[in-house]
Amino acid sequence: MHNRGDYLMKKILLFIMLITSYLNCTPYTLCIDGGGSKTILQVLDDEGRIVPLKKANCIADYIETSASNPNTVRLQGVKNVFQTLFQDVVLMDRDVELSKHFPECHVVAGMAGVSTSENRDIILGIMEEYGLVNENITLLNDGELTLQLIGEQGGILISGTGSICFTKNNGITYQTGGLGPVLGDEGSGYHIGLEALKIGLAHEYGWGSS
Repeated sequence: MHNRGDYLMKKILLFIMLITSYLNCTPYTLCIDGGGSKTILQVLDDEGRIVPLKKANCIADYIETSASNPNTVRLQGVKNVFQTLFQDVVLMDRDVELSKHFPECHVVAGMAGVSTSENRDIILGIMEEYGLVNENITLLNDGELTLQLIGEQGGILISGTGSICFTKNNGITYQTGGLGPVLGDEGSGYHIGLEALKIGLAHEYGWGSS
């Protein structure tokens, strides 16, 4: 667990804007930001206020753990992430375990790798195993979630561990990238690091320039 950072707060604002319509009908809303390097959970109460969380005797505004993209960490890796996010977490406003409210909670999750129905079903299945209700879960990939904020026209470019671009024009959505490290992810941290290693090795073995 970590203290709140500016980067996190910018992303949480996106979640708050998207879930406003849900806040009055559920006691808590779980906001999950899952990517290729890390996954973050933050909880909002029915008035949109951030609820401090306690885990392993540490109190913070959010819980952070490792990557949750099912394309890279596979099923067991995703299960490990949700175990860290959900188990033995206490809501400090009521001093009660978060899991006790799961049946009535709403979830808004923006997670890399859930564009395919197979990966989406994996994530939903794990959430349901913890007692979250399918009808209360809004699960989108991180690009789709951000796209909710730009109205009828605009674009979103994400370049993190991976990369993806969405644009919307007159209500029609277009996607470029988001194909993973083997077929795409140009301009991402992974891609830049890989290209640097290739250049360095080419120089070391004599067929590349310094």
